[in-house]
Amino acid sequence: QPYYSVRSLSWAAHDPNLLAIGTETGHLVLHDLRNLNSDVHLLSTQIHDDVIQELSFCPGLESLLATASHDNTARVVSAASGEVVAGPIKHSDMVTTLEWYPQSNLLLSGAQNCEITYTFIQCDK
Repeated sequence: QPYYSVRSLSWAAHDPNLLAIGTETGHLVLHDLRNLNSDVHLLSTQIHDDVIQELSFCPGLESLLATASHDNTARVVSAASGEVVAGPIKHSDMVTTLEWYPQSNLLLSGAQNCEITYTFIQCDK
């Protein structure tokens, strides 16, 4: 199944073999690097309607992965299931960056028009 071009990558600090890949079509792919040459992925799902610009694993809850997209939203996804557990976090322009506050579930997301949103993610997943 083609995913078109890779637009973003993020390592999982808690598992050096886990790589998150965001594509230009809005797909999120989780890949086990021990099977690098395999076409089998741990997870492959469409999270956004446009480019996934950036990805970031949560340092406070390692099973969570934040995504920033050109569809004007950020989302938080369970890396275990692919389920969107928070969001969409709406912006008025393309979301181009995001970052977790260290050792916390506070997510900052920024848009191309300089808008920054602070979101505390409350999740048991």
